[in-house]
Amino acid sequence: MKADRNSVGAIAERPFGSLSARAFTLWLALFFLVDVVLVNALGWWLSPGGLADTALQQSWDTLRGVGGDDSWGPMAAALDYLKGPQEKPLYSAIFFDQGIKFQYPPSALFALEGMLLFGKEHVRTFDEMVFAGWPPVNDLIGWALLLLTAVSAASLVEIGLRRSGVARGFDVYALLRGLLVCGFTLSFYPAVKAFTLGQIQLWINSLFALATLLFLMGQRTASGGLVGLVCLMKPHYGLFALWGVLNREWRFTLACVLVGAAGLFFSVWAYGWVNHVDYLRVLSFMSERGESYYANQSINGLLNRVASLAAPDQYANVNFDAFRFPDRKSTRLNSSHRTGSR
Repeated sequence: MKADRNSVGAIAERPFGSLSARAFTLWLALFFLVDVVLVNALGWWLSPGGLADTALQQSWDTLRGVGGDDSWGPMAAALDYLKGPQEKPLYSAIFFDQGIKFQYPPSALFALEGMLLFGKEHVRTFDEMVFAGWPPVNDLIGWALLLLTAVSAASLVEIGLRRSGVARGFDVYALLRGLLVCGFTLSFYPAVKAFTLGQIQLWINSLFALATLLFLMGQRTASGGLVGLVCLMKPHYGLFALWGVLNREWRFTLACVLVGAAGLFFSVWAYGWVNHVDYLRVLSFMSERGESYYANQSINGLLNRVASLAAPDQYANVNFDAFRFPDRKSTRLNSSHRTGSR
């Protein structure tokens, strides 16, 4: 039994087994070639005509700054409504009456308002906008956030390798591993698709990657603060506060709650209490439905595509319907006001 315990301890300390830093790097490079090059090539070759939407295509569009208005368009519509005469609460008018899929809490509007400080003409809020000279603010921030995601992921890999004793110091193999991880990030479909669609999910991905890195480095307060910011864009991440309590990560939890509470306070002050209560209807509505469109890479999207096998007429897997959620009765949002294709 003693030998067994020692073996378990050795495995825990060296999760990469007996691999050297050089061998690990070479295996990582081989995996990159297979995963990024071969899998994408097969996906492109096997896909029916017009549906060859591979990760590398999204990567190329990301590098060229081909973005969309998936998040920013509905958010712009919400801000325009808030600045005018409001006969109904925000989500009753925008989401339910006009059929615009503004699915985020009011606090998420701070992100768009921040970008609009550079001028409305410099922010992409609908697909057809043309920009002369500098790329739009959305793309500049998006590129920076993708880089932050890649650096965070590369740092996590290096920390894991060094703590396991596989790698020590900085050498040519460490540089190669960093470049490979950056390549993985740029070819990761959910990451680059978020850029080309114009989704605030790109912001969420980047902040969460950095929060994970900071947590691993022992910076619990900063990590919790970043997760608190993420909660202002997607409240579901508030579950990490509960995780922090269960794991007695008090600095992480306190920072997460304080940042989230402060953001909520200013959001209520800026956009009104009624609109925040109205958002609960949206959460209830979406909790009973899901998006089955193939570009949705979440578990929810996967399960909806499985469900579509039994009732394909109730799900839009291939062609995105901007004004319809799949549900038990294939209910459509009221689409009396339709702008763009989000």
